[in-house]
Amino acid sequence: MLGMMPAGKVWRLGSDQATEISTTGDLVVNQKVVKAGKYSLWLKKTGEDSWALEFHPKTGVWGMPEQTEGFVAELPLKLQKASDSAEQLTITLKPNGNKADIDIHWGTGELVASLGFCPLYPIC
Repeated sequence: MLGMMPAGKVWRLGSDQATEISTTGDLVVNQKVVKAGKYSLWLKKTGEDSWALEFHPKTGVWGMPEQTEGFVAELPLKLQKASDSAEQLTITLKPNGNKADIDIHWGTGELVASLGFCPLYPIC
């Protein structure tokens, strides 16, 4: 199902309302510090087999239009074949040392990456 999205398209993660992530500590997203707070999550297909998870400060986003600018961070995602098929899109965060592994699973594809935490901000 992920393969059906055209390259360059930004899509909200969520059926009607954009999925949100809330953090009480700063995150390190692709070597960029994202301040503690609440963000909506967006998926961008950046190429034929490349993707990115986009963090946007606007929350409570319902329906259309999608956000196309104003993102505070972009996390490259790796596409891999899932061991099973997911009818509904699922997002899983798992602690992994000073990081959290993120897994976005839909159909037979999984998009994976790691988010970092910034316990010593501003020295990340």
